[in-house]
Amino acid sequence: MKACFKLVAAVVLMTTASVAYAADNLSAHQHGAGSLDVAVEGNSVLMELRVPGQDLLGFEQLKTDQQKSKAHQAVALLKQQWFSFNAQANCQLVEAEAEIETEGEDDHGHEEHKDHDEHKDHDEHKDHVDHEDHEEHKDHDEHKDHVDHEEAGHIEFHASWLYQCQQPEQINSLTSKLFERFPGSQQLKLRILLPAGQKLGQLTAKNNQFNF
Repeated sequence: MKACFKLVAAVVLMTTASVAYAADNLSAHQHGAGSLDVAVEGNSVLMELRVPGQDLLGFEQLKTDQQKSKAHQAVALLKQQWFSFNAQANCQLVEAEAEIETEGEDDHGHEEHKDHDEHKDHDEHKDHVDHEDHEEHKDHDEHKDHVDHEEAGHIEFHASWLYQCQQPEQINSLTSKLFERFPGSQQLKLRILLPAGQKLGQLTAKNNQFNF
């Protein structure tokens, strides 16, 4: 994961104990709702977006070349400026990153490693079992891994932005244009960390501005 993602996560995690419910709600892969974390630190403003693939693309699995192409186009689009602050803060976007994450990738890799270890133990065992039975067992495990991977293959977009502000103390509103470009996205749950404290809120397609 890019450094900007890690930086946002590190700042936000310091104060997430009181807002754990927001993360829990998002873990259910809720369509139409994403999350946006914002952290103001000195003259820097760090933002991290997480949104289900269904919201941006209209589908949640990359099964065809056309779907993969659209997903990569969405990644490129997300690197543009979709959020802005009030003019008094004089904030400029200086860095943007975006990526696609597929649910279940880590678990799938773990299962493959487990299968490899079991196969090694089998080879080193002095009394070999019937080769045909072993092949049937191997085929069964591979089929199970394949099915599990397909079922858990929903995609999620992650994007981060780094802003530099001349007057960060003047920040008092955040506006999003994301809903105009991606109408499938209807809501972003906000977690905002300011020098004065923490704020929770939301941006929606009907109300795309949040006042601090």
